[in-house]
Amino acid sequence: MVTEINVSDGHYERCRFLIQNAERNGEKILDVGCADGFMFRDKNLDVVEVDLIYAFGPEYKGRVKFFKSDAHHLPFRDRTFKCVILGDMLEHVKDPIQVLKEAKRVGGSIYITVPDEWEWDEPQRPFQANYHVRFYDLEMLKDHLRKGLGEGFKIIKIKGGGWSFFCVSYER
Repeated sequence: MVTEINVSDGHYERCRFLIQNAERNGEKILDVGCADGFMFRDKNLDVVEVDLIYAFGPEYKGRVKFFKSDAHHLPFRDRTFKCVILGDMLEHVKDPIQVLKEAKRVGGSIYITVPDEWEWDEPQRPFQANYHVRFYDLEMLKDHLRKGLGEGFKIIKIKGGGWSFFCVSYER
């Protein structure tokens, strides 16, 4: 069963979902696919950032714990992190199931967001992101989650402002 929540701005709310869950865990957080670290850059949290490219501005030099790494093969020991964040990144990777297995290997709780572009309003230009490897619908997401994490995940669909996102909690 998927809970659907209607809000004024789904794009903002999916970020809030990730931030609130990370703050609830409080320490030892891994943000995989961090881009420029916008999600946690102004939070007082113990976050390790991972991406293929260092995209932080010069003002963050020495302030960010960053590892250049492929999400398919994370350079950390098992259960290093209390919480793993996969924010809008599974649609970009070659093998999302392997990425999910890696997140499960290195972390405890896992929080995920993926765009549900099937329900985006036309002004948001759905399906125009040529850097997306796939466009998730609910059944594809469930299939990947089962294969990568097993059972026990919860999905919330956040819609609003022309946006729609699937938000996933996996807590062990």
